[in-house]
Amino acid sequence: MTSTNKPNIKTKAKTVPARAVVKKRVVQSVSLNSDQAEIYAQAMKLHLEGSLAMALAIYLKVLKDVPKNFDVNHSLGLVFAQQGNFKDALKYFKSATSIQPSSAQAHNNLANALISLGEYEKGIIQYNKAIKLNPEYVEAINNRGIAQRKLKLLDKACASFTLAIEMKPNFTEAIFNRANVMVEMKKIDLALLDYDRVLDINPGHAGALNNCGVVFRSQKKNELALKNFNRALEVQPNYTEACNNRGYTLLALKRAKDAIKDFKTALMLNPRYQAAIDGLAQAQQALE
Repeated sequence: MTSTNKPNIKTKAKTVPARAVVKKRVVQSVSLNSDQAEIYAQAMKLHLEGSLAMALAIYLKVLKDVPKNFDVNHSLGLVFAQQGNFKDALKYFKSATSIQPSSAQAHNNLANALISLGEYEKGIIQYNKAIKLNPEYVEAINNRGIAQRKLKLLDKACASFTLAIEMKPNFTEAIFNRANVMVEMKKIDLALLDYDRVLDINPGHAGALNNCGVVFRSQKKNELALKNFNRALEVQPNYTEACNNRGYTLLALKRAKDAIKDFKTALMLNPRYQAAIDGLAQAQQALE
């Protein structure tokens, strides 16, 4: 939320549903002949090395010969997702799930593409299919929670994150996501417990440090908030939201000159950041 007299409080870092991850798969020799399998393996190697455009061209070449091959379709979906082309990623993940409906990974990645296109309800359906196929698929459970949070289904999101944490106690992303939901549910003490748990596992988790600072700032504990924002920026110097939040905290501590520096830095990182524009104006006015 943004106003002329409050910091742009970020109750979350930029957490989005996990992008499709390239994983080595066994080539389906039943569907690919030896020449096709060799070409596909070359494409996979380029894919894993990050040469997405070259891998894409080869995958498409193989697809012309074997349009119903699961691995080729799934790999194409992965490449397009990594390139940010979720419309085409969706097309190939749909093909992959129709060819091999028993693939939990394909349903999860199809859901990720749907979520990236704003199709949250449809995404949740696919996450549920992935979880039904593999009840211990903690990444899909966590991703479902993220989608549920987007739809403001906070109780369901909390339940998804809790399930993922029960299965994988050190799953920092799920713990962090649950903390963010707790903030939205006004359960601040529980949120802080989860943020602390994240920081016990990973002391350099910039998102948890920033969000703890946001909570302390909302409680008027400005010195404690400042310590957290400082630590977040030590870990991630270009963390725009933390820079902006520290600026407002410094302003509350009557340190307008220091606040101006932070607001200007935030605006260098994001010139259209309205909260930083407002904060800079307030800090400059405080010096007059």
